[in-house]
Amino acid sequence: MKFGENDKFLFVGDYGHTPPRQQDIPGMTSDRYRSRNLYFGFRPSKNLGIYAGLMDKAYGVRVVEHTAFSRVIPQLTMNDQSHGIMAHFLEEGWEAAIHGFVGNLEQDSDLRMKGASVLFEKSVFDLHRVGVSFLSQKNDYSSIQSLAVHGRFNVKEGSALLAELGQTQKQTTNNLDERTARYDLLQATVRPWRGFYFITNVDYLKQDITK
Repeated sequence: MKFGENDKFLFVGDYGHTPPRQQDIPGMTSDRYRSRNLYFGFRPSKNLGIYAGLMDKAYGVRVVEHTAFSRVIPQLTMNDQSHGIMAHFLEEGWEAAIHGFVGNLEQDSDLRMKGASVLFEKSVFDLHRVGVSFLSQKNDYSSIQSLAVHGRFNVKEGSALLAELGQTQKQTTNNLDERTARYDLLQATVRPWRGFYFITNVDYLKQDITK
């Protein structure tokens, strides 16, 4: 919902049913109603937006395939939204986001991933976007630092190429699951003619770059 002069205020929210699953996420019950987006926004100008509430973290290329390594490894899947505050800057030719978050408040406090992220993208030749993202988050049991370079490329009218190459370092308090993983996503959307599309995903992961 948008309201106010020039739609400077907005509210985004959803509410739905999560069916039972075989294995629960820690701190979450399996059969219940929940929200994955619930935040307010204020845009004092066309170049600045401030958002507060439950939302996805600002990092990398957002794709609908929540099982892609580029979403799973940095812990950005469909259940990894967090409560926080985000500032979004939008200028001609570039944009940036700074996001501070305290974890999902519906989880137990020791499981909440708290931290911050930064995203920056710049236009290239007025057709493409290239950028970089950094994400740092931790709870009482582990800490994760992720860094990625990414791009969105215009192949031709109606076709595009999305790419992300990232690395995530995970450390744990018990030193049992520490590793540095490297991942890559390449998604091509090709439109040979109007109304018809081919979508192809190439997903790559090296669980531990030291092995």
